[in-house]
Amino acid sequence: MRRKAMFMSIALVLFVALSVTAGTTGKIAGRVTDNSGNPLIGATVMVVGTSYGAMTDANGEYFIINLQPGMYSVSASMVGMSNKTAEGVAVVVDQTSPMNFSLDPATVGSTTITVTDSRGMIMMDATESYHVVSREEISTLPVAGIADVVNRQAGSTQRGGLHMRGGRSGEVTYMVDGVAQVDPTSRNFTSSIPMSGVAEMSTISGGFGAEYGNAQSGVVNIITREGGNDYTGSLSWNGN
Repeated sequence: MRRKAMFMSIALVLFVALSVTAGTTGKIAGRVTDNSGNPLIGATVMVVGTSYGAMTDANGEYFIINLQPGMYSVSASMVGMSNKTAEGVAVVVDQTSPMNFSLDPATVGSTTITVTDSRGMIMMDATESYHVVSREEISTLPVAGIADVVNRQAGSTQRGGLHMRGGRSGEVTYMVDGVAQVDPTSRNFTSSIPMSGVAEMSTISGGFGAEYGNAQSGVVNIITREGGNDYTGSLSWNGN
């Protein structure tokens, strides 16, 4: 009996841990080669300004996990090779951002090469209908709240509640930083988040994974901003 109770406790802890971390981070992955396309083993890949990084394996491949959504600079280096830095690498929640490097042999007086990356229109590893709205995009939209942003996405309508893919409003699951924020009886969104506190929003209207639990017609995943050392603010006015 005691062993069964201990097993149930461990299972509950694991379930809670997984539910808290689901849907809050993304990763960067790719391959580092020389200018002939041969894999470079043991090359160092770092996210600039952070402690996140990795070393390439026997195939020259690497991956960096647990990254908050946003824009990053990523550098690749190896002894005897020139350094290369990619700027503007976009990390999206629950997605893998590809970033490959081709390093040239180092020469006397060589410098670091900087390239600029951009988020592709199609995410090759996404199996679901997935749309991401960044904080920069939100700031340019004529919206007053989260529902307005979601309502602008394909497959979403606002008629007495948010409907996705023709489903009922109660069939949409809302996640805030990986935790479901839905009333268990009414299935309505229970959190009030100002738009200034949103770092990124994503809507999934089909093919969502098991981490989203009882979602049926759609998922709205909200990632909040982290604090900083600078004071910021915003002012909005509605003329209606």
